[in-house]
Amino acid sequence: MTRDDLENLREGWDFEAKLGHGRGGAGALPESLWETYSAMANTDGGMILLGASELPDRSLDLRGIPEVARVESDLWNTLENPQKVSANVLRRRDVERVEVDGRALLVIRVPKAPRALRPVYLNGSWERKTFLRVHDGDRAADRDVARRMLADAQPDRDAQILEGYGE
Repeated sequence: MTRDDLENLREGWDFEAKLGHGRGGAGALPESLWETYSAMANTDGGMILLGASELPDRSLDLRGIPEVARVESDLWNTLENPQKVSANVLRRRDVERVEVDGRALLVIRVPKAPRALRPVYLNGSWERKTFLRVHDGDRAADRDVARRMLADAQPDRDAQILEGYGE
């Protein structure tokens, strides 16, 4: 990913920029990252860029992440924590460290979660912590929407062969 690639990105349905500096400025996963991860996994996927923020003119301010290796490690550790995230839909190739203008950024490509893993929810609460991506924001899913995702995740009951059906 180059500066030219980044120049064309704007926050919307499938892209979100997050600063990721943390309180000390060395780099940290923003808490809002997880809502965006859930939302993108539950809708059509998308890309999260850590180390940048959106300016009022909608262009990106590339700040970088000083301790990008630690932040990436925190990402993978948290993805494997079922108390935080219900499912890890990322593979190694979905997370990439890039350097632009001497600044380290973390690109996270979130695929749409397979039906069997949806909803992707946070903090053990599918009722209140399931998110959907709507335009440039992450919205809490209505309880009925989350419940339908749970029902859709069940193996197809109509695919079973019933004993004695053809007799």
